[in-house]
Amino acid sequence: METKTANPEARVMIVIASGEREKAWTGLLYAQWAVGSGYLDSVRVFLWGPAEELVTRDMELKTMVKEIINLGETIYVCKACADRYGVSGELEKMGCRVEYVGPVSTKFIRQGYTVFNW
Repeated sequence: METKTANPEARVMIVIASGEREKAWTGLLYAQWAVGSGYLDSVRVFLWGPAEELVTRDMELKTMVKEIINLGETIYVCKACADRYGVSGELEKMGCRVEYVGPVSTKFIRQGYTVFNW
């Protein structure tokens, strides 16, 4: 039996914060699928904390980030964290949107996005 939800749109906010490579890889893999598949109505991707530094030094993860951006999705990056790790400039060069993401993420949560964390 199919269950009805308050929000029938399939919208997901993918948050990748882990500094553990395999967790971040799994989150980015799902993000690539979610953005490229068309199965979801809306996808938002966030890098936060240790994941920000990790993707700047791991070529495979960096490539995955660039592929998500090339698919047309914005990758939001926490400016406070990126500044702390000294990677803001590198993330901007990769095409990420570096800003204070608390208000941005709150907006998506209020719009009913399901948060999927790695």
